[in-house]
Amino acid sequence: KDYFVANVERLAPGLAKLPRLANALLDLSAVKYILREWVGYVDAPQLSFPPLNERVSALSSQYDYERLTNLDASEKAQYVLIVQDPFTSFYDAESVDSTLKFIHGLGLKPVLLPFSPNGKPQHVKGFLQAFEKTARSTSAFLNKIAQLEIPMLGIDASLVLCYRDEYTKLLGQDRGDFSVLSLTEWLMSLPSERYRMVEADTPEVYHLFAHCSEKTALPTTEVDWQMIFSKF
Repeated sequence: KDYFVANVERLAPGLAKLPRLANALLDLSAVKYILREWVGYVDAPQLSFPPLNERVSALSSQYDYERLTNLDASEKAQYVLIVQDPFTSFYDAESVDSTLKFIHGLGLKPVLLPFSPNGKPQHVKGFLQAFEKTARSTSAFLNKIAQLEIPMLGIDASLVLCYRDEYTKLLGQDRGDFSVLSLTEWLMSLPSERYRMVEADTPEVYHLFAHCSEKTALPTTEVDWQMIFSKF
């Protein structure tokens, strides 16, 4: 089970290329039995269908590092870079799609960065040598992206915080100085005029269940979300 979970960032991208077939296989009684009895894995999540690449083509600007490098400062201010994570990109693509639509609605241009493993599953399951390799590779990638001086944000707060906590503890100065913001942090940094571009009046009441890592590392996160919602 630990090997299965630790390698989810290797397995999911391949399975997501044929999500309906993968989901059909995972739904077979024989496969469920093998996963439960031999692997110790129960209720494997279904992959998103349609997959992410079929949802966002019209909303997300194409990632082109050279083109982004050649933009001037005023042009770069119109862009936001989305750092992918395995859980939303492959298992909850709708949330990524919604985020891109929202950013687009704010009058900004979202760019979905190529997927680069985060390593959190490896760290959680104790595969520390594999995690170090992943962390060094992804740090190099994100440090290169950081040179564009365009905000980077991640949708899954737990994996965003992994870049700050586990990466820093393991790599120290070798981590570099790239910064990936949580969705909350990025929204709090926006000027008021951006909020006025999106109408969201609704009589509905929403209840927010924050992630434990987010509440610990970013203790104001729930108050921040309340302020964000109130601005709309």
